[in-house]
Amino acid sequence: MDNRQRTQAVDMIPVPFATKFILSSEILGEDRTILVRVPESYNRWTQRYPVLYMLDGELPLFTSHAGVITQLSEWESRIPEMILVGIPNTDRPRDMLPKGIELPNGRIHGGGADAFLSFLTDELVPTIETEFRTQPYRLLSGTSASGLAVAHALVTGMHGFGAFFASSPTVGTCERELFGRAEMAGLGDETRKFFAIFSGDDDMEGVQKDCDDFAELLRKVGGPALDVRHWVHEDEGHCPFDGFRRSLLALHEHWTPSDEIIESGLDGVQAHYEALSEQYGYTIELPVSAYESIAERMIDSDRADTAIELLQVGLERYAHAARIVFYLVIALARSERRDEARKLLEDALTVDRPGNNRLQQLMKHFSD
Repeated sequence: MDNRQRTQAVDMIPVPFATKFILSSEILGEDRTILVRVPESYNRWTQRYPVLYMLDGELPLFTSHAGVITQLSEWESRIPEMILVGIPNTDRPRDMLPKGIELPNGRIHGGGADAFLSFLTDELVPTIETEFRTQPYRLLSGTSASGLAVAHALVTGMHGFGAFFASSPTVGTCERELFGRAEMAGLGDETRKFFAIFSGDDDMEGVQKDCDDFAELLRKVGGPALDVRHWVHEDEGHCPFDGFRRSLLALHEHWTPSDEIIESGLDGVQAHYEALSEQYGYTIELPVSAYESIAERMIDSDRADTAIELLQVGLERYAHAARIVFYLVIALARSERRDEARKLLEDALTVDRPGNNRLQQLMKHFSD
């Protein structure tokens, strides 16, 4: 019998990853496809999320960006969980270039960035905020020409966005016209914003220097109201992908509680997130992953009693979340409260929910 005879037919089941919808734009005079990826926790709880709007939102790049966000937020708790909105292109030069360029044949190349950004703020953002549970904090990310659109959005005072990521933006286009706009923009008078600009040391001709000079100019004209982060990736070319990850981490560099905060107990952890809420301008609700990661650090540092306090607060917000229950059971057992731990575990297993396999494995330790 050969391999073909031994092989059994299998049912291929699509795995949900994101949703897609079509938005008819009066501003652009066309239909636009929009991709949306919500965090894994979105359909389990009722919390709201910041939103990252991604230009050049075609599916391959959209998928890779979603993976970075998932890794850093849902697995590592180093940034907040967020909704990712991808905007695939229809006419990329038209939408991304702020100023039209006359081609040899007389046609105008680009020049529609202002209209595209109006579509984003006046049509897409209201749709997303109607259809999804969002926080009033928005991020904008782009690469190369769309990175230029991101820089243009910052300089022209795009309303409602707090952070901008520009990967190898072609800010030198049109004899650096954007530099002149930045000098006149009054960025130092705006509410606090974050701008990350980065390139590769083997980037397209002129891009690295243009990015260097643009970052220096923004630091000069933006003052303390504009947090400018700039770097060059070694041994990388145009639009180094790791820059997106680094931008997220730089924006949220103080997101994870320090060891000193962990040692200060529940009050210190709560004060930490209250300070973050003030910094970012919205009420930050700790996700399940944050309760899990912080409690694990407390338990590892022989602070099981403190972990119990924290996790009990978490269960009030996320009733019987399997990941919180798991660490609360461990913390109770470490504090010689095994009867309470077993009872909590038994009660949690009466409800069928994701994560119960992990709790069932934990129950075996109480049965041995």
